[in-house]
Amino acid sequence: EHARWRDAGWVEGQPVWRFEAQIRGEAATELNLRATRILEESLDPAWQYVTRKWLRLVDLGEATRRERAPVDPRWQLLQGVAFVHENVAPAVRQRRSRGGADAPQLLGTAVSYLARDGELAEIIRQDGPTDTWDVARVERALTRSLRRALYQQFTRKDRHEWFDAFRLGMAGKAAEMATMDDELLKAEVTAAAPAA
Repeated sequence: EHARWRDAGWVEGQPVWRFEAQIRGEAATELNLRATRILEESLDPAWQYVTRKWLRLVDLGEATRRERAPVDPRWQLLQGVAFVHENVAPAVRQRRSRGGADAPQLLGTAVSYLARDGELAEIIRQDGPTDTWDVARVERALTRSLRRALYQQFTRKDRHEWFDAFRLGMAGKAAEMATMDDELLKAEVTAAAPAA
């Protein structure tokens, strides 16, 4: 190692900084570091990402915020390192969508709200060995709970616009909710979508 340093201009006795960055998991995928055929293309942009976006050494001095503090001159040397290509922009991390809530999660959240608001007793019917949920009753109970929440959060105009959009969406979702194949839920559609 010392021979390489001397070849690069190092004089014995001078301090040496060693900086290593380990990129694993989702970050390696999102920075295109998993495919060996494009690793050469991805290495320098990833290094720029690591030394400019992920981690920085700054001189706080007079700065009141770290984002505005100047980069330490020693760190600027690290930022200037090029393995293959010089003057490349930092990689843009292509974050994978983690997805939104799926239907069972959404239903679980809705049931939690209904339980909080004391609405569960109205929507569960005793039908012998199993309980069934009347989707029309679920919709009415969710509508009441949502209306209460909206009145607490939004202005009158915002409430009406949001609530109208919600009701239109719920009419279409009632049939979908009824077909969910879940051991804990047996839905029965008892009412068709409201007539226009």
